[in-house]
Amino acid sequence: MIITELFLNSFGKFKNKTITLKDGFNIIYGDNEAGKTTIHKFIEGMLFGFFKPYSKKRIYSEDYDRYLPWDYPEYSGILKCIINEHAFRIERNFLKGSDEVKIFDEETGEDISHISEYDNITRLHQPTTTYMGLNSTVFNNTISISQGNSKSEEALSKEVKDSLINLGGSLDEDISIKKVLEKLDEKINDIGTEKRIKTSPLGKVVEEIEKLEKEKEKALSISIEVKDYQEKANSLLEEINQLNVKKNEIENKINLLEIYQAFQKYEKSKELLEEINELKVQLDEYENTKDLILCNSKENNPIFNNKNINEKLYKYEELEEEKNKLLYNNEYNSLMFLNTRAEEKLRSLRKMNMIKIISVMGIIVSFLLGLKISKTIYYISVFPFVVLVYSFFSSKELNKYVRNLKLQIGEMEGKDNSRKKTIEELEIEMEDILKIFKCKTKADLRRLAIDITEKDLTVKDDLEKKKSYERLSQLLESKKSLYNNILDNYSIEFLRKKSEGFTEAMEQSVEVLDKQTLLEDLSSINDIIIETKDELTRLEEKIRFLSNLTTELVQIEEEIIRKKNMQNEYENRREALILARSTIDKISKNIQRDFAPKLNSMVGEIIQSITSNKYHDVKITEGLNIKVVDPRNNKLVDVEKLSCGTIDQLYFGMRLGIINIIKGENNLPLILDDSFVQYDYDRLENILKLLSKEGLKRQIILFTCHEREKEILNKQGVNFNLVNL
Repeated sequence: MIITELFLNSFGKFKNKTITLKDGFNIIYGDNEAGKTTIHKFIEGMLFGFFKPYSKKRIYSEDYDRYLPWDYPEYSGILKCIINEHAFRIERNFLKGSDEVKIFDEETGEDISHISEYDNITRLHQPTTTYMGLNSTVFNNTISISQGNSKSEEALSKEVKDSLINLGGSLDEDISIKKVLEKLDEKINDIGTEKRIKTSPLGKVVEEIEKLEKEKEKALSISIEVKDYQEKANSLLEEINQLNVKKNEIENKINLLEIYQAFQKYEKSKELLEEINELKVQLDEYENTKDLILCNSKENNPIFNNKNINEKLYKYEELEEEKNKLLYNNEYNSLMFLNTRAEEKLRSLRKMNMIKIISVMGIIVSFLLGLKISKTIYYISVFPFVVLVYSFFSSKELNKYVRNLKLQIGEMEGKDNSRKKTIEELEIEMEDILKIFKCKTKADLRRLAIDITEKDLTVKDDLEKKKSYERLSQLLESKKSLYNNILDNYSIEFLRKKSEGFTEAMEQSVEVLDKQTLLEDLSSINDIIIETKDELTRLEEKIRFLSNLTTELVQIEEEIIRKKNMQNEYENRREALILARSTIDKISKNIQRDFAPKLNSMVGEIIQSITSNKYHDVKITEGLNIKVVDPRNNKLVDVEKLSCGTIDQLYFGMRLGIINIIKGENNLPLILDDSFVQYDYDRLENILKLLSKEGLKRQIILFTCHEREKEILNKQGVNFNLVNL
């Protein structure tokens, strides 16, 4: 690489300053404060910019502010160079916010910036990485030497090892082992450890697995509890099914009993209807003939006389009428109505009790949510509180109403028992009357009475006929009244249809049934069913609530497996990265041994030349510290124990040896800024002699404020390009 021209458009104290350089030896001469160091820094800035190396973000170095023009709005320049016989032009704008680097083909003017490596941190192209193969650290520690700064920085040790590893492994020079190590460290840090929970993927996965394990334990506990509740719920469902079977059996019995009662009413009403029609016929005949048909009577029997038999017939009909009134008394229907009404009110009362429980739970939940989330939720509790108050007073009224109904039912049930006993007594008395006249039915008794009456009527006068007619009329009305009581607002056709299918075989099974007992049993079973369903509802609500508390157990286990796979992947990747870094680091530590002989030999030759053969056996440590063999006693001496001038010579020779090894045939310029001010004349003469030889294969740019460099070079017959500032 040969730098041919520098154009300082606006840099430090220079504005529109052009400096032309040539291949070989160049001396830039100027007094103190003439700007030699400024031009030196301009070359560095054009090649690398002013950024702190190894930083993970874009940070400007102190040199940026040091050379920023304070009285000019621009901060830029141009550097022309030749690399491998090809001319390039580098243009750079240093100004913050307008940073820009452009690289052109000097012959064609083509912008070839995109060919250069792009730095993601500085967000600029780096021409030196592509065309020179070095960074600012290597530049400032090898080919660029400022006054009193021949000794290399510690950072150079890493860069040298990086380059040596590439050379030893026949790698491409564009591949930076240091960057590989940094990248490996970055990847290892990115994966992190189990302890770095919040900042590393591995730590986060471990934390998530721990959370999932806890959630799994919770889910297992809840699933056991849900299973227990589910078993209880299944048991309740079975119990409800059995209760419904019993309920259906009782309802079927009640229905059968009602059919039987309808059958009885139908038969009785049909019999009464026949009697009513017969009475109507008798009355019609009496009105038409004004006479009665007499039947034969049993004259020999003293009890078969007109007066006696009619009295017994009247008595029988009175007893029958009284029995029917008792049998079809509306109070019995009222008792059934009161029982039904009581059941309805009891169900309403249970609903109100459930509403009170739900309201209390709503108030508690609202209060807890208010404590945990927001006090505004307390206002939600007003609604369940109002419902609770309403249900409380409603329950009180329902309780009072149910008690009154039960009192009425108790009174009516007492009356019903008395009614049944009276009916039994009446039936016995009626049966006795039929036995007296050896009749089986009331119809037989009536026909017997008619026969006897017809005989008596023949001798009775019109008054007796009138009485008979009135009696028949009264009897007809009585039958009609009894008929209507039996029907009880139903039609005989309704009773006929309801009692269809009833057989005598059914009658035997129905006679043993007691409707009141069945109704009580039905009410009791309904109460148990409601209570069981309420308990089942509470269990189902608990199951739903617990099931909503956690994810399905299978999903949690699948997620744990997935997360553990991720953990294993992270750990395996981290172990692989650590192994790779350890291997490369091991190579880095051993590389000094592989290249030490060559580096020591090359630096030894340089040191031997510039120290007039005083020192030639040199040892360079891994940290680029120098030790020399004292020719007087062959002891290895630390360089720090030598004179300052000798130390400066040794480190200069080491720099030159290092750049020759790591860059080989890619001869880069050597830039020296008042580097030999501490040298005496003999040392300077030796170093310039060496540099004149180096000038045959690389460009030398020497900044100086002394005349002696020119004098020595002229004395040695060395051609050089002189630039006066």
